[in-house]
Amino acid sequence: MRRPTRSLAILAILACLLSRYRVSAEVTATDRTELVNQHNVWRANYQVPPLVWDEAVARTAQQWADTLASAGKLAHRPDTQYGENLWSGSAGSFPMAAVVDAWGNEVTHYDLRTQTCAAGQACGHFTQIVWRASTTLGCGKATSKEGNDYVVCNYDPAGNIAGRNPFDA
Repeated sequence: MRRPTRSLAILAILACLLSRYRVSAEVTATDRTELVNQHNVWRANYQVPPLVWDEAVARTAQQWADTLASAGKLAHRPDTQYGENLWSGSAGSFPMAAVVDAWGNEVTHYDLRTQTCAAGQACGHFTQIVWRASTTLGCGKATSKEGNDYVVCNYDPAGNIAGRNPFDA
């Protein structure tokens, strides 16, 4: 006859081990505040009106973050109606403000006068953050079984329209 406490202990250990291999997902209330605030710090620097959080946009972003974490790689969602910024890094190692700043710091490669990006550099994350016509934001975060966070922020209406100035209405 087995001891019930031993069986319970084994089940608890198995549950703990299995939880390490599940994809987890969550944008906390703190994350949400930090994401909105940091986006709006960048926007204020360029005299662009603030973004507001949209739950429907956030649900779409969360679904894609879950997909990316499950796949273990970054890729833009095909045929999305939203603007989209993606990021990945070691789970729990980066506050959301640092994620937004990583995108915003692309401004160092962006010529504000000519509205062009330096050859071989990325600037589209920055321009999406400050895209004047975008009014709402929603983000998702998921952690892969390999221990990486995947952050997806979606913007509505989408920015980065070829031939358009990000700072014009």
